[in-house]
Amino acid sequence: SVGSVTVTPAREEVLDFTQAYYFTPVGAVALNDSGIASVEDFAGETVCVGSGTTYFDWLNGTLELPPEAGEAAPTPEGVEATTFDTDTDCVEAWLSGRTEDFVGWVTSLPTAQGALADNPDLEATIIDEAVFNEALSVAFDRGVEDNDSLVAAVDQIIGDMHEDGTLSELSQEWYDGTDYSQPAE
Repeated sequence: SVGSVTVTPAREEVLDFTQAYYFTPVGAVALNDSGIASVEDFAGETVCVGSGTTYFDWLNGTLELPPEAGEAAPTPEGVEATTFDTDTDCVEAWLSGRTEDFVGWVTSLPTAQGALADNPDLEATIIDEAVFNEALSVAFDRGVEDNDSLVAAVDQIIGDMHEDGTLSELSQEWYDGTDYSQPAE
C-alpha cells in the first residue's frame, strides 16, 4: 500500500514498512462557537475522528509513534471519541447540522485545510497544526513469502528520493510549497 499508512507497533506486527516517505502533521479543528481554543480545551468534550486511525489512538491515549515522528501532544483528560468510517465524514456531519454531536475534529492538517477551504460556510477553525506527526510509509503484507527483497528495494528507492530531494520537490509541488518530506518541528 502506498496510501498514507502510518507506522505503529501494532501495524508492524502484520505489515512490513519502508522508511517514511513523508510526515503529515495532524491538526485539530473546533467549531467557532464551541469556546475551544486549543487541544487542551478538548478535555471532557467529544471529538470526531475516523475509526481505526492514529487520531483515534491519540484520543484514546494509546498512540505509539516511531521515534522519527517526534512526540505527540498530551491527550486531553476525559476527551471522548466519536467515529465515522473516514475522518472527512466528521465535516459532513457538521455540514448536515450535527454540530451538537461533537465540538472538534482531529485529522491530517492538509485534510483539515482542504475541508475548511472547500466549505467556507463551515464555522470552524484549525486550533492546532501540530498535534503529532504521522510517519507515512509504504506497507507490505507480512504474509507474503519472500518479500524481503522487494521491501528492501522500495526502501532504497525512498532513501534515494530523500537524498536527492525528489520527495521534497514533490511535496512542495502538491502541498502548496510545504515540504512534508521531513517531520514538522
